Amino acid sequence: SSELLLWKDIFLYQGDRLKANAAKRQLISPEQINQTISDFAALPQSRKQFFRFVETVVSKLLDQFHNSDFDEAKGYRKKKPSDTNSRDEQDFRNWLAARLHEANPSVFIVTREGEVAEANRYDIRLTARDPSLGNISIEIKLADRKHWTAEVLADTVKSQLHDQYMRQHESHSGILVLVNCLGEQFSKPYGDTVLQFDDVLKLARTEAVALSSDSKFVSVLGISL
Repeated sequence: SSELLLWKDIFLYQGDRLKANAAKRQLISPEQINQTISDFAALPQSRKQFFRFVETVVSKLLDQFHNSDFDEAKGYRKKKPSDTNSRDEQDFRNWLAARLHEANPSVFIVTREGEVAEANRYDIRLTARDPSLGNISIEIKLADRKHWTAEVLADTVKSQLHDQYMRQHESHSGILVLVNCLGEQFSKPYGDTVLQFDDVLKLARTEAVALSSDSKFVSVLGISL
């Protein structure tokens, strides 16, 4: 019709664009390649591989928490030590447990706050779906809180993870997650000196290395908001 003829040039132009785009080679970005490889990564076959797998997943989730486009860490940041409106450890345990459940349900099962040796409770436990791979305990501490001294934070690897949670049958490994909500304002007295967050991480990691073996694996992960 004469009415459609008015649109002829537009139809032809759009048709040419469709043909041109169809002939283009779609490039895959390095990020997409890495994600595809990750999706098809081999499942853990040993307890050490299971530990490294979980350690990597937790590390990526912490990075996501810290750098999220949706600023998931906003409610935890403190402008000064006296701030009382920021979220607490219970909130962060809930966040991490939920994200772990979403991350790899085919590899492990997430359990919250179970009772272990001497009536103490772990924060999160990941039990491998392959029974031979055992389970891994995760302890979480918001390190800037006043009740956590530098000595307690450094000793948590041994006193809680190693001496309590990892004593249970099939519990071969542990991860301590330290979160600093104060950023550069973080400081903790330690003997005659004052430690920054990186110093506390270094102390805890030194302890983790000392407690690790060929069959027991311990690590410390941390983020500063």
